[in-house]
Amino acid sequence: MIRGFDQALQRSPGFLWWCQQLNPGQPITESWLSSLARRFHEGVKTFAAEQQIPIVRADGKTNKLALAEEQRKKMTRSSGVYLIVRARETATTYRSREVPTAKDPNYRSIDKRIGFVDQYYFYLVDERWGPISLRLSSHPPFNVTVYLNGTPAQLMDWADK
Repeated sequence: MIRGFDQALQRSPGFLWWCQQLNPGQPITESWLSSLARRFHEGVKTFAAEQQIPIVRADGKTNKLALAEEQRKKMTRSSGVYLIVRARETATTYRSREVPTAKDPNYRSIDKRIGFVDQYYFYLVDERWGPISLRLSSHPPFNVTVYLNGTPAQLMDWADK
């Protein structure tokens, strides 16, 4: 497993700088942060529709690997993304609040927190690496986790082909 992140996005000063580059001269409001998440969701839906990849909603009891195994058996291509699972889970996010006592009307208090967000699991097969899954958080700072070579069961099944 590989956890990927940009250190600048994980610390408040760096996160603020990143936001200011995307939205120069404007306050970093809660609605603006939410718009980034909405654009992420829309991008995933567009990608899935264009590539004809199913998106399955999972709850806390869903076995995501079992879903992926079932869908991989239906895969018609030799490689590529074959399933996207959307699950509500905890992740690091940021929250923006107005500060009533601030002299600058654009000033905001940006707090790092843990909250429930949609995580997207992209399941794919690579011709050289075998089964891989990526977990992407749908909210800034857009954390990613890469699971290389799937699970032992996936490896055994893939190696037999």
